[in-house]
This record gives sequence, C-alpha cells and structure tokens, in this order.
Amino acid sequence: SNLAYEMTAELCGTDDAKWAEATVAVKQALQARINLWDGILEGIKAMFAHPVG
Repeated sequence: SNLAYEMTAELCGTDDAKWAEATVAVKQALQARINLWDGILEGIKAMFAHPVG
C-alpha cells in the first residue's frame, strides 16, 4: 500500500542497507503468509479427503 511505502521510506530514508533489510523482511513476511494459507488449504483438503463420521 502507499501508506506502507511512505512509512518504510520515512524509516529507511536514503540508507541502502536499511532498504535491503526491509526488502528481506517483506519477502520473509510474504513467504510466511503464503505458508500459512498453504497450510490452511492442506487442512481443508485433508478434511474433505477423510470426512469425520
């Protein structure tokens, strides 16, 4: 979002090392979100593959 970019720009300024660190953090956060939703999907698939009752 634009607000997130503005906040990051305020925190990192012109420091390339801070921008690089922020980029790594964003990639890790996005991967964690992907992993979360992939896990949820696998759980749903398992429920339908082996219904209870």
